Amino acid sequence: MNNCYLCRRRLEDFIDETTSNHEEHIIPQALGGQLTAKGILCKECGGEKYLGGQIDKPFSNMFLLITERLDMKRDRKTRSVALTGKLKLLKDDRVFDVNLKESILTHRRPEYTIDHDKKIVKIFANETVAKDYIKKVERELEKNFVNSADYTIAVVSDLYAHEEFAGVLELPFNIDNKVFEAGFAKIAIEFALRQGIDRSVVDHLIDTGNRALLSEDTLLPYYPIFKVEEIIEYLRTSIDDSFMSHSLVLFSQRQIQEDGSEVKQLYCFVELFGTFQYFIRLNDN
Repeated sequence: MNNCYLCRRRLEDFIDETTSNHEEHIIPQALGGQLTAKGILCKECGGEKYLGGQIDKPFSNMFLLITERLDMKRDRKTRSVALTGKLKLLKDDRVFDVNLKESILTHRRPEYTIDHDKKIVKIFANETVAKDYIKKVERELEKNFVNSADYTIAVVSDLYAHEEFAGVLELPFNIDNKVFEAGFAKIAIEFALRQGIDRSVVDHLIDTGNRALLSEDTLLPYYPIFKVEEIIEYLRTSIDDSFMSHSLVLFSQRQIQEDGSEVKQLYCFVELFGTFQYFIRLNDN
């Protein structure tokens, strides 16, 4: 008999489809996670009101910088999100506010330049915005130049397609520490449950009353201690064909206490995109 690990209600008791047992992605599907588990979480707890909206969504949004630039397999169609950043040109150090969406780089706000020698007006905007903005440009040309009819208007909707805009693209990686920690903890807890670890082992990390996770101080960053680890990490991109993939490892570690007694601590190693590597301490004993 299965129970939802968050609210503890029996999944077999649910007949309403809004709260029935559902297939839970261990690593959020928005991050390309394909590993799933049934019988650990009800649909309501995994939905927008609780873990889905409070942890999965904001956690996944932190990685938009990566996910929007990767051709990942997804179970559900998701809308692309525009990433905002800055483009610094190499030729003259000018800086533009830009949006990156579906590998197309556009000005964040529409603007235009005029080449009077070639009589060309370039509008910098995505195609949707340019349809309305072009009318404004035409009015300003007619107002300011008697020979406005001699000018040709061209829309530049993708800066990547123009060599004159070669530069350094800066896109921020925004981290909310609380959500970041909770996201990794949720992955670790659900992977442990999927692998058969009893809920009582991770009970101290679950707030059933508020349907929330208690993830504070559970995250430990991975750091290569031995020389061979340093070499592997340094050469990873060239020797690992599956680099940028996700990894999950559940393991226990012996610890000798000050009084000489021995305990086994339970950990989960979570690696996202081959880059974000953390240990999550699931149980001290």
